[in-house]
Amino acid sequence: MSGAETPGGRGSGDDLSPPGTGGGRSGRRLLLILLLCGVAVGGRLLRITADLPPSLSSSMGILGDQGHKIHNARNRALYGAWVTDGYNPMYLMPVHTGLTYLSFLAFGFGPVPARVPAVVLSLLAILLFYRLLRSHLRGDGPLVGLYLAVMSFPFTAYGRSELMEGVSISLSFLAVVAHFLGRRARAGYFLAGALLVCAVFAKGTNLHLLGPFAAVWLSRILRREPRWLPDALLFCAGGLAAFGTVLWIFRDGLVGQGGTYGFFAYHAHTEPLLTLSARHAGELFSRHFFALVPFLALAALHSGAAMLCRLRRCREEEAFACAWLWSALVFYMLCRYTPDRYGMILFPPMIWAVACQADRPTGAREAGTVPSRGAAFRVLLFLWVGYGISFLLARHIAAPKIRILFPERAGTVTDTGIGLWIVGCGMLGAWGLGRWIRGSGHADRWRAARRRIAIPCLLVLVTAWDLTPYLRWMRQPRWDFQRAAEACRNLIPAGWISGNGAPNLTLYDTRWRCLRVDAPYEATVSKRTVEPNRLNRNPLSALREKDCRYYIIRIADPAHPAPEEREYPEQAVFEAQYGSVRPLYTFTVAGRHHFCLFEGRW
Repeated sequence: MSGAETPGGRGSGDDLSPPGTGGGRSGRRLLLILLLCGVAVGGRLLRITADLPPSLSSSMGILGDQGHKIHNARNRALYGAWVTDGYNPMYLMPVHTGLTYLSFLAFGFGPVPARVPAVVLSLLAILLFYRLLRSHLRGDGPLVGLYLAVMSFPFTAYGRSELMEGVSISLSFLAVVAHFLGRRARAGYFLAGALLVCAVFAKGTNLHLLGPFAAVWLSRILRREPRWLPDALLFCAGGLAAFGTVLWIFRDGLVGQGGTYGFFAYHAHTEPLLTLSARHAGELFSRHFFALVPFLALAALHSGAAMLCRLRRCREEEAFACAWLWSALVFYMLCRYTPDRYGMILFPPMIWAVACQADRPTGAREAGTVPSRGAAFRVLLFLWVGYGISFLLARHIAAPKIRILFPERAGTVTDTGIGLWIVGCGMLGAWGLGRWIRGSGHADRWRAARRRIAIPCLLVLVTAWDLTPYLRWMRQPRWDFQRAAEACRNLIPAGWISGNGAPNLTLYDTRWRCLRVDAPYEATVSKRTVEPNRLNRNPLSALREKDCRYYIIRIADPAHPAPEEREYPEQAVFEAQYGSVRPLYTFTVAGRHHFCLFEGRW
């Protein structure tokens, strides 16, 4: 990567338009920025109390985990102590818990204050990330990055929820912004180190950020930059300060309960990386997260591969984006438990990679940007990327449409076959088009025109793909747990409630307290972690100790009970603790997840 750039990079002006443009274009650019900011704010505040859309994930976690994530912040706000029982999810996400508590302190307890940290941080991240792009890129790259960040359906949805993703992804954005701010004000390095540690403690998946940060610092050392050591010390000091602060605030049990260490031990694969990349490449790109952002993922894969091939001549911001993207991809591949929301770690580097690629000069090819000795590496890289692209195109775009159009062939249509067919035809078409362009003598003109065609097409496709589920969500919002809490107010007195559905009910009523206990389902999951004692739940005996007579659990579909009974063994476990139980209230979440409130008698 090149170190010749001055701080601030190629587009370091503070105005909102590129140098040399007229006032009319500057006004239009400012109007577009203000419009996008309005869309970002409105998208997060409109019907802010509504449940997350079920289409956001194939997992129940996005609908059932909101109350779990704020459990300790609720304890602190209502009862004056972080820890009131054996269930303490704050040990996995102390920063998220602390920010939620500050919101409760400022605005009171409720579903809206619980979502304020994600809303504020995601909006701040978008604005400062655009400012970073504006400082280091020229042309349309900053606006492309801003547009993709604002119009993203997943980022908008997670940026208004109680889940960790909105806060953790925003903190990763802010850590990167602060790092590049250090080129102008060295205090930015201290802030970057602190924000990096906060991002990791907000959610452990942000550990992948160590890869790009380490690459940048190693590059500065190898280039023998004059002030790399004081800057690195500032960065480390910020990280140590944040680390010590988190440990001091949550000193009662952050390490003893397994915490972030337990998170990594649970998710880590034990297979070699090469085996994983060969066996899981298709499975990686077939995950539901890529169905949410297929066109952005296609553009980002292409951009990441192109930047990797010219890495020796990349600017620092390009090299960081490249390292960030591939580090996140490898980390995501190494995780053996990957609900769809974990894929959000790919979102920031994908946007940055596409913005950097959109910022590349148009016209004639730059001499020497691709080292000839890397030909074999480039072939292997693009074969792997093409393999992934084939799954992206097939699984999430082409296959569903083909199965609808040709139902009689639905059983014979495979995602791999469709993907390879599409990629093969695309490569053949691209080869033929390239031969024709070179023969016509307009190669340079075509290179200049293809950028002007490709970027608008990408933005149109992303807009159509993301706007459709958002509008459907806003037209048909759901408040399933909130309505269930209202219905249960006359059924349950003040006191303890147990079961996996209890934390979400306590989000809407301060009279109830959640008591999570060990059931076989959680115990089975925990056996895949480091040690059984990292269960982080209350023992079953706590039900009688705290006189907890009500529990709400997920049950099998009443219309088809037989095939699914074995999936939810909690019901039998709870029944064994009481002399008798009776159902009080049944409700459905997102039209497909069924819960029932039971009363138990000793």
